[in-house]
Amino acid sequence: MAIPPDDYARYRIGGTASFDQSLTLYAFWSPMNPSVGGNSEEYKGQTIFFEGVNIAQEDWVVTSQTPYRIYAEWKEGCGWYDAAQDWLNFCWAGAASDAIHWWLDRNKEYVDRYRQNHDIPEFGYAGKGISDVFHFFMAKWLKNEGCYPSIGFNWFINGIDDNVQESAKGQEGLFRDVFGDNALVNFLVSSNRRSFNQFVQEALKNHRMITIDEFNMAGAHAIACWGFEFDDEGYVCALYYSDPASSWNNTQTGRDLSLGRIEVKYHTDSDWSPYMATETLIGGEIVHGEVPIIRIYSYDQGTELWESYFKSHPSSVESVKQSTLNENEEYYDLQGRRVKNPTKGIYITKSGKKVLFFQQP
Repeated sequence: MAIPPDDYARYRIGGTASFDQSLTLYAFWSPMNPSVGGNSEEYKGQTIFFEGVNIAQEDWVVTSQTPYRIYAEWKEGCGWYDAAQDWLNFCWAGAASDAIHWWLDRNKEYVDRYRQNHDIPEFGYAGKGISDVFHFFMAKWLKNEGCYPSIGFNWFINGIDDNVQESAKGQEGLFRDVFGDNALVNFLVSSNRRSFNQFVQEALKNHRMITIDEFNMAGAHAIACWGFEFDDEGYVCALYYSDPASSWNNTQTGRDLSLGRIEVKYHTDSDWSPYMATETLIGGEIVHGEVPIIRIYSYDQGTELWESYFKSHPSSVESVKQSTLNENEEYYDLQGRRVKNPTKGIYITKSGKKVLFFQQP
């Protein structure tokens, strides 16, 4: 017999359920020791950045030898972001803004097609923490209150209003026609070494991006991740991050040094939970500390839903990338004038189809 959804959910998350018919029980075995498993043969000994992140060797700057600190400089087209939290409790919006900038980059062709029939603003990033996406959050979320990056992301993309401020309810969902209530964010709470590493690997393999919530001396804090370093056993041993709270203070001699590296370790004497290892120079000595990782989120590009949307909306602009024009087709500009040699831009074919050229034919 099929298990009703409610009963299946109770089984998955704990609790009891009774059945008045015979049923087949499917069980799976998983090691309970959190120190076992989760490492990657594919990634061991490597540093892997998320799709679209490009950092040239000359953009890395060692800012300190004792303790050792290294940062990358933000440049146009590098594929990572560091939105500054202009309000004390808006780190979640900063991390969500970083994820949204990345998401808009990865979906540029889809967004450009969608924008032809929808009023979608351009969301720029000027460097040194200046983000149009973050300012968009500030214009809608009027209270300086904490939240989660996943809630901000789902509100911006889907218009999901769960747990958003009253002033932001019903305000957004810029791509709701495409995604509806299909949230693109997964998250994991209270991870151990195995589950943390499995989550990171799944994100990398599925072309996702990650943010994390840490717990430091000031409380919970959200930061964006842009890549992970794996040790020789295939476990995450460092991560590359941008911090909304420090977007403005990493600059040296005018350089926007906003992406840093920090080691990741695990509590081997207890639950093997991950934490970021800090080093601070105090009185000439390095003092070691730890910042627990309490939540981890991954953000999907939504490719399948984009494709499904455009298949059901044939009037939307079609992306064309072929190197030569169709000699049997006629192209017209938006004023109805025939164009014999279209360049980059939007045109209408004789059959009435809108065509978007992304490159010189």
